[in-house]
Amino acid sequence: MSYRQILAWIGLFVLIIASAGCSKYGNLQYRLVYVNYSLTTDANVPLIQDVMKRAKAAGFNGVLLAEYHLNQLDLVNEAYFSNLKKITATAKDLGLALYPEVCPFGSSWGLLANNPNLAEGIPVKNAVFLVKGRQAHYVPSVNLINGDFELTQNNKLVGWDILKYDLDKQTHHSGNQSVHIRGMNRLVQKITVSPFHLYHLSWWYKAENLEGSELNVRIVKMNRKTLASFSTTASAVGYDPPLINSEWTKQELNFNSEDNTKLVITLGQKVLTTKSAANNNAWWDDVKLDDVGMTNILRRDSCPLVVKGEDGTIYKEGQDFDPISDPRLGKSPARGTAAGSIMGIDDIPGTENNPVLGLYDLNHASPTIKLTANSKIKEGQKLLVSFYSTFPTSSHGEVSACLTDPEVYSLIEKTVKKCNSALQPDGFVMGHSEIHMINWCKACESKNMTPGQEISHSIKQCDDILKKVSPNTITFAWTDMFNPDQNAYEYERSYYQVNGSLLHSADGLSKDIIVLENKSSPQTIAFFEQHGNRQILAADCDRNKVGSIDVWLAITRDTGGSIKAARHIVGVCYVTRKNMYKDLEAFAKAAWGWKKWFYRSSY
Repeated sequence: MSYRQILAWIGLFVLIIASAGCSKYGNLQYRLVYVNYSLTTDANVPLIQDVMKRAKAAGFNGVLLAEYHLNQLDLVNEAYFSNLKKITATAKDLGLALYPEVCPFGSSWGLLANNPNLAEGIPVKNAVFLVKGRQAHYVPSVNLINGDFELTQNNKLVGWDILKYDLDKQTHHSGNQSVHIRGMNRLVQKITVSPFHLYHLSWWYKAENLEGSELNVRIVKMNRKTLASFSTTASAVGYDPPLINSEWTKQELNFNSEDNTKLVITLGQKVLTTKSAANNNAWWDDVKLDDVGMTNILRRDSCPLVVKGEDGTIYKEGQDFDPISDPRLGKSPARGTAAGSIMGIDDIPGTENNPVLGLYDLNHASPTIKLTANSKIKEGQKLLVSFYSTFPTSSHGEVSACLTDPEVYSLIEKTVKKCNSALQPDGFVMGHSEIHMINWCKACESKNMTPGQEISHSIKQCDDILKKVSPNTITFAWTDMFNPDQNAYEYERSYYQVNGSLLHSADGLSKDIIVLENKSSPQTIAFFEQHGNRQILAADCDRNKVGSIDVWLAITRDTGGSIKAARHIVGVCYVTRKNMYKDLEAFAKAAWGWKKWFYRSSY
């Protein structure tokens, strides 16, 4: 072989190496895979290692480690640290960068395991408690008419408005009949509520041939804006519970009535695809609405408790009644639902006697008010009780830490230091995502900021902490709470139980923060381009075809009428919260043209 031929082969080899991870849309500097297996289980270690080896072979160069125990390293045992060392050693051997997710707001389970009272809470005002036998129990303030669907009058269901339905006497959860709905339809009932009271709604359903449909329950204000909702979608691959066909299943949600006295409950079926709905069937039964009382009451300075008589007399804790707390706060059995799967904890054997720290129940026995021996409170007296409580805001179980309490950030700094010492990571991902409860407690009220401003302030505080712990570190952030085209819209459009506008949340995003973009739209790409942030396209591979990443990358060429936006796209991320990695190689092929012969690995 001649000298020139040798040089040509060397040049080709260098070109191949340099092209690794490049796509037709530019250089993808970050090619990440999302992993959230729990490291409390030894059997998960080889599963994670297998994903890492496959990822390396397909051209990925980093792992986003969303393991929520990383935010509670003071509470884990030595076996956990042993598993963590195995994962970090594998990453080092493979040359994969590690980016742990810290600063969790939205899904703050790991952080709140350290102190469950640091959750954001909504005020409950003047809940009525009645004293009987030296204890005061809450008095229900709401009634749901005909929740078991047993009452009819003139061939119509009492208490409910519904367009078209059957009363099925053969299929029912209890009693003699249920409501049977085909296709697109809903049940509706207007209810009277007490302002700023906490309620628990539960229902039973049975499903048949619901592919391409959604079962949706909403609590709606009189101005038609949604206060709370629960939806389960059969077409969302991998999401729990499976709905295409289902036997009788119980679901539930909590909501605070805020300043409303009238609300509307809707339960229905919505067709999401063009598939015919003629054979789509849902049965509903045993709808129940209850006051929750002091379940998940928060006890910290910025969440005060006030107990008073009807005449305005204020009674003192420790003097007129025993100190109040909820022993089940932030201690719940792991549920076999989407909440458990997304947390990576559905393999943890949580029980009533051995609960999972950081996970909150929707409903359990409310604490009572126990009178002291010298109490001024009398038998039979009514008490008006005001306090703050929290609750999971969706089927995924999100509970967020308070965005403004200083103790939260002291705890974040402590946990980040532990994580940095244990992993020596290449960077950090900040977990500000799906924050459903903002700007209610006294700590938030004292700041006189909007929810958007609170998020802006929080992301800056967290970024400063990360750079203090690890100078020159790379930091990432999810985009949904900063994106006006996604969650950061005006409050008038309604976003869960957020008290105010979410606009301007991106003001605190430093331009050196790389955003993990989880919505594929030209508006989103343009927004973060104009803000000056580099972007990683984080594709939800549980619900979308992996080939769509190619289409998503193509959008960057069209944004702003030039390829300028493409220069801000510095990577892609394969995201699965259900640990579904079967399409890992297909994603690599779609994103940067991976070919099996192109990457060789000793693993």
